[in-house]
Amino acid sequence: MILGERIKRIRTFHGSTQRKLGLKLGYEERNVAVRIAQYESGYRVPKKNPLIEMVKILNVNYIHFIGVTPSCVEDIMLTLLWLDEDDRSTLACSQSQQN
Repeated sequence: MILGERIKRIRTFHGSTQRKLGLKLGYEERNVAVRIAQYESGYRVPKKNPLIEMVKILNVNYIHFIGVTPSCVEDIMLTLLWLDEDDRSTLACSQSQQN
């Protein structure tokens, strides 16, 4: 998965729009959504500082953006890790409780 796809997946997972993310990054109002769309399509690659700001805004670990290209199984594992990081009780329903 390329960086742009990861940005889009994480942004949408956190319920943010391209416009909201761009505004929080400090981009000008007139081209705010275009810049994020360019990142997500791979037309442009964000420099290190905007990428670090995205990490802070989206409240994720930097490794989610810079990791190696995952396979399908790794995509599933990352999604589960994101869910667990977001709300530790999300995955608790699949664990059986023994008395």
